[in-house]
Amino acid sequence: MATKKSMPHKIPTGKAVAKRSVSSKKAAWLRSDYTIRFFCADDIRIDGDGKPMLIGFYSDNVIVVNAPKDVKPTRESPLGLASLTFMFTISAPTGKHRAEISFELGGQLKGGVQVKEFEIAKQKTSYNVIAKAQPFPVLAFGKQPIHIEVDGHKFTEEIEIRPLHPD
Repeated sequence: MATKKSMPHKIPTGKAVAKRSVSSKKAAWLRSDYTIRFFCADDIRIDGDGKPMLIGFYSDNVIVVNAPKDVKPTRESPLGLASLTFMFTISAPTGKHRAEISFELGGQLKGGVQVKEFEIAKQKTSYNVIAKAQPFPVLAFGKQPIHIEVDGHKFTEEIEIRPLHPD
């Protein structure tokens, strides 16, 4: 199945909003001269040449959990994924930058705050910020927001966690 190529919206400098590209499920977030792409996998490793290897890649950001049909995760009795890793590919102006990644677990608990400082040395380059939750507790099925803040600009992406055996 072919997908349409993403056609990003241009956002005027100074607007404090983030928008998705038009027709891409693997969307890019844009804010003036910042572009951020989100990826989710069981694990993401960097090979010897600096390229990311996505292991157990979730192309649609939907994670299906194999749990018994009658089990519903809660804060008191969560399900656990061995690992869940998020990668944000950031294109930004040259210079030093700071990124903070956080996520919510079942809308009940904030977790996984990770801060990365990085530098983009020349234009038309990007930087991968990787955050791993090992293990990743599942407190509820449904959509879970993943947040990244880069240089004070906030962006949010969602993953969805579903049971293998829906009701």
